[in-house]
Amino acid sequence: MRSPEAESEVVANSIGSLLQRVVGSSVQDIEQLIVELQAMRTSLESEGARVQREIIEYAHLSQSAMQTTKVIAENLAKRKVHTDVPKPSGDDEPPQPGPVTQQRCRAITGLRPDGEAVLPVRLDEESASRAKRFLTR
Repeated sequence: MRSPEAESEVVANSIGSLLQRVVGSSVQDIEQLIVELQAMRTSLESEGARVQREIIEYAHLSQSAMQTTKVIAENLAKRKVHTDVPKPSGDDEPPQPGPVTQQRCRAITGLRPDGEAVLPVRLDEESASRAKRFLTR
């Protein structure tokens, strides 16, 4: 038979051993969670930066579209004025846009004669590719 002191010591050692295993496991779990949270933070930061770049690209595109719309509206208004004025006989052909008008439209719209976009800002290759895909939708 064991003495009560010896039994108390065995119980205390058993409890101490159990606590060490539980605490060790919990600390490992917490450390793993910290690593996962840091990875998620890095991912969210990079995704936030990507979204910010996309917003800037969209703002440039939107501004270009507004400028294009303004030019088109102005040209339509001018054409309306020209069609309301009686034409002299023999002048049935509408005036053809000259190089200056084409250059102005290209500068405002950001489009080259072949229809490819010329963006007003320098973008890295990935951003330019995304903008091109967006424009061709």
